[in-house]
This record gives sequence, C-alpha cells and structure tokens, in this order.
Amino acid sequence: MCAGNASRTLLALLLRGAFAVRLLAEDGERVAGVFAGRGPDTFQGLPWRPARTVPGVPVLEEGVPAHTECTLARSVEVADHTLLVGRTESLRVHPRRPALHQRGSFRAWPHAAEEGVRA
Repeated sequence: MCAGNASRTLLALLLRGAFAVRLLAEDGERVAGVFAGRGPDTFQGLPWRPARTVPGVPVLEEGVPAHTECTLARSVEVADHTLLVGRTESLRVHPRRPALHQRGSFRAWPHAAEEGVRA
C-alpha cells in the first residue's frame, strides 16, 4: 500500500501498525470515489465492521470480493509517498467479480473470485 507523506492517512497507518487491503468489486466505482476523496472520514457512508484478526482496522462489508488484514512489517519512503509493506494475518474471498480500473474507467474481470479461500 502507498500513502502520500503529507497525508493524514499515512500517520494513522503508521500509528496503528495495521491495515486492510481491499479488492473492489465490479460495481466498486462509488467506493473508489469515497477513498479517493479528502474528507475527514474516509469510511463515511460505507458499511464496515472491525477486522476480526487485526484489532481496530475497518473492513468493508459491501462491494469487496476480497480483503486481507495486515500488520505493518516495514515502511519505505519513496519520493513523496511511503510504501507500506504488510504481513497478511488473514484473507477472505467472496464469490464476486473484481473490478479493473483501466484508462480512467472501471470494468469487471471476466471471472468471479473463488469462494472460501482463506490464508
């Protein structure tokens, strides 16, 4: 995961020492727009629950065919961003088609994720 060095998100991720990585579903354009915004609450208007494996990390409940809960293993500053390398603590996959963002638009991958895959 990458975060801008001047962002509030980076500070929150470093202090928490954990994060979730989400794969968006084919209808995930609205979710992507919420995360791309600069509002005070990144999860405003999105249904989420606390992570089961990594305490304090929000996990989206809709529009996500897969997510992984990670603990921070390393951070590396690269120009004006910091790369956060996580260790996967758990992984959950739901039978939905993931989104592909290409050339400014969203499309669905041709196949759904396999149900029940866990780390």
